[in-house]
Amino acid sequence: MRRRSGTICLAFCLGLGACAGTRPQQAASGLLTIDRLTEIRHPSQPTWSPEGARIAFVWDQGGVQNLYLVASSGSAREAPRRLTSYEAGSVDNLFWSRDGQKLYFVHDGDLWNITPSHADAPQPVWTTKEVEDQVVPSPDGTKVAFVRGGQLGVPDWQRSEGDLYVRSLGDGHETRLTNGEGVVAGPSWSPDGKRLAFA
Repeated sequence: MRRRSGTICLAFCLGLGACAGTRPQQAASGLLTIDRLTEIRHPSQPTWSPEGARIAFVWDQGGVQNLYLVASSGSAREAPRRLTSYEAGSVDNLFWSRDGQKLYFVHDGDLWNITPSHADAPQPVWTTKEVEDQVVPSPDGTKVAFVRGGQLGVPDWQRSEGDLYVRSLGDGHETRLTNGEGVVAGPSWSPDGKRLAFA
């Protein structure tokens, strides 16, 4: 049974490698190497644009995460377009502006945005010494709730600090909503944008 499971797992990994663009002669060789494993790209966090014509997502290759955009029509002629060129760090918490002009995301503890219709580099919405993550836009898109505190790469359950904040995307005004009562996780807006639930 173990030998059979191992064979199935190996075949699956080789199939992924072939789908991820490894060269045919490599796939045909049947050899599984560390280099081939790191070439496998893992898509995650698919996020629809407001008009539904585009999907932004994160592609992780060998632990390096970058932001990509693809048409939702699924046309084989249009390959996913790379929007960022990071060599390290995570990309998380994707969300669009209400008009679909900007795409927001968290990179290394700060909020950034990019205009997918242009070839511009990502721009910081804010940068701070503290780490911010779990950024969630309000229903009207004018503000975000987020958690500040902790260290990069440390999961919620290992944190020793983390408070809930709300910040305006327009003028940067922010309000602290909790103060050391515990480690905040999973903020979620009410439909009217007047309340926040969190763990």
